[in-house]
Amino acid sequence: MPKIVDHEERRRLIADAFATVVRRDGVAGASVRAVAAEAGISPGAMRHYFDTQTGLLRFVAQDLTERLTAQMAALAPEATGTDSVVLLEELVPLDARRQADFDVWLALVVGGLTEPALAEISAEAHAAIRNVCRHVLREHGVRRPTPDQVRRLHAFVDGISMHLALYPDVVSRAAAKRSLRAEIPAIAGITLTS
Repeated sequence: MPKIVDHEERRRLIADAFATVVRRDGVAGASVRAVAAEAGISPGAMRHYFDTQTGLLRFVAQDLTERLTAQMAALAPEATGTDSVVLLEELVPLDARRQADFDVWLALVVGGLTEPALAEISAEAHAAIRNVCRHVLREHGVRRPTPDQVRRLHAFVDGISMHLALYPDVVSRAAAKRSLRAEIPAIAGITLTS
């Protein structure tokens, strides 16, 4: 009797294997063959799901975006007022799970510089993060956040995330969290002009 394969579970296994390979070897090392080996499946079985690295990258980018969207949606009902900062904290590598997500996201953004399919997903994710920043500013009492305020908060989130990812010995997770919580009221209290 042929083995019944749970395709959704298999795709999840592949996405997790991709994340492991990217953290270890970078996007360039995340070939279909390398990810298949990490997942413990044959390259032939892997090609049943993704016949090219681009297809694999596209799937992983979409998977990451969908998971982050679901995590934020689960937090959203309680993320009101100043507590809305938890939505931004979901994007910052403040623990091992978020660090893994950030590592994959960063690798995919860099991959988007040369791969049009990833560039499109990266642009959509960028716009979604900007919308979260706008929402958080509104929850902090800014009725109509200016584009400058939204850009400043988005840049801060990106910057603190990069510092945590690249210089974990210089910026602790606790300090990054405190900085993020302090920066939002500072941004909410000013309006920059261009």
